[in-house]
Amino acid sequence: MKRILFCCDKSGGHIYPALILARRLQKVNPKAKIYFFAPSNIFKQQIKDSGFKVYGAILKKRNILLELIVRAIEAVYVIAKVAPTKTIGFGGRDSFFIILFLGLMSLDVSIYEPNVIMGKANRFLANFAQKVFLGFPIKRKGKKNKFAGIPIRDDFNFSSAKEAREKLGLEDKFTILCFGGSQGSAFLNEAFADFIQEKDGDFQAIHICGQKQYSEIKHFYDTINKKVVIKSYYSDMALLYQAADIVVCRAGALTLAELAYFRKAAVLVPYPYAGAHQEENARYFSQHRAAVVVYQNSLGRESLKREINNLCQDKKLQEELKENISKINIWCDADNFYTRIFNM
Repeated sequence: MKRILFCCDKSGGHIYPALILARRLQKVNPKAKIYFFAPSNIFKQQIKDSGFKVYGAILKKRNILLELIVRAIEAVYVIAKVAPTKTIGFGGRDSFFIILFLGLMSLDVSIYEPNVIMGKANRFLANFAQKVFLGFPIKRKGKKNKFAGIPIRDDFNFSSAKEAREKLGLEDKFTILCFGGSQGSAFLNEAFADFIQEKDGDFQAIHICGQKQYSEIKHFYDTINKKVVIKSYYSDMALLYQAADIVVCRAGALTLAELAYFRKAAVLVPYPYAGAHQEENARYFSQHRAAVVVYQNSLGRESLKREINNLCQDKKLQEELKENISKINIWCDADNFYTRIFNM
């Protein structure tokens, strides 16, 4: 019987592609034993609710030395406990040792890299993996590199913009969506809140701000006379995309695939750290004239507010971005993603 281990970091960008693949595998091969390593306090329960055993201690304080020791010990334990016949790593340092140890043992190990450039962990681990699956159609040397695309969640439901807005308690008028990923973004939260306060005209907004700043941002919106739906986290992203006319967000690979899938005009503000892979993702979209890009470190809050306002007012630009983003071939459905990963 196959024993499949999916190894992820803690963010949604790592976990969602793994979860989509695992659910499809579960349907195709019900007898397969599926395990996760995913030390995420946000998504761990979601993985369990899908019927999968999940490992990975959630460390509340960031201490790199302690993390390395804990993750190395966990790697030995998980490998011994699961004895996987196939392992797929989805990037990040949390699962680094599991992939490394299994690779050194010459077992069946693959890694998945959804971004334009590989993260530091995946770049190193690629030397020990049998196959490297890519999210973007970027040509890389080596027979082990295969294009797989970026999977769209299999639980997306569809509504008209009007229906989506009604479900969110909004009116049927111009709507701006802002979110900074599953962890939230202080830079985006503060800049967007300022923008909403200053913007004139008949509009409304949806702001997904993360748990850390939720109380602060909610209190701010309570003091101004603007129509804003604010949430710390919202699982039904399809509803949010369909309610929105434009989107302001980071440039994680999964987010970009969803923007392309829903054909949304967007202002991208790539996260400038963690190897700057989001900046490369955003640059790819900018080169294809598929999004407006604001680089956080070089331009800052005022430039972001100006670019959001320009996109709100420029209907021609909105249509151009929607047309161009629909041509970026990175997203795929769960069936195709499964086929590309397991049949290549």
